[in-house]
Amino acid sequence: MKPKICKSFFSKLKGKMFSFSKQPMLFVFDRERKISIHTFFCFMPLEVRWLDRNKKVTKKCLMKPFSIQSGYGRYVLEIPR
Repeated sequence: MKPKICKSFFSKLKGKMFSFSKQPMLFVFDRERKISIHTFFCFMPLEVRWLDRNKKVTKKCLMKPFSIQSGYGRYVLEIPR
């Protein structure tokens, strides 16, 4: 399944909150930087990967609902489990 691309402020803000969709989401940022994400109001675990500008994984983790993680990159890929 192709990921939903999130480039706008609002789409990145909402993310998977209040969603039960199994579609992956790819968050695109304007430059590489520290990116913190949370799974507040996400009701399923997510596999999360931070990718650099060359789309090489810099960090990956399995996040349970209502948790916080940070990583460095330009992209964040969230895959529902």
